[in-house]
Amino acid sequence: MIYLVYPGLGKTFLAKKDSRFCDINVRKFKDADFDNYTSSYRGTKIKNINPDFPNNLHRYLLDKIKSKIIILMAFKKATIQLLEEMRLDYETVLPDESKLEELKDTYYKQRGDSDEYIEQNTTHRYKESLFLAKQSGKVIRSVAKGFWLEDVIMEK
Repeated sequence: MIYLVYPGLGKTFLAKKDSRFCDINVRKFKDADFDNYTSSYRGTKIKNINPDFPNNLHRYLLDKIKSKIIILMAFKKATIQLLEEMRLDYETVLPDESKLEELKDTYYKQRGDSDEYIEQNTTHRYKESLFLAKQSGKVIRSVAKGFWLEDVIMEK
């Protein structure tokens, strides 16, 4: 099973805690070389793209699925598009309004996120994520205040 998880809900924590889970960063498959950049665009460094991408990611995901490993990935528009192109099934995990406020008031600050990041995640990105999740037609799991990703996935 693949879960696309909203930032701050415990994806990395769960993967480190429980070997049945794998936290996958798409950039590790997309970037050919983490240290070398091909150019810079508006201050953002652009990395070399791995010529085997997205096939390398697809093979890795299929291998994990066959091994019965539960895959956790960041909830991003590009990730949704990739999984759709690969015809892989997934579910989304998003905070409800109360959890979003909890993340904003405590967790993001404890994690050291900037005020700009916190504001972006709790306004525009959250609304876009809700829209994309509903548009995908996939199962949407909701995390309430006081709960984490682990609580929602384990109740399944």
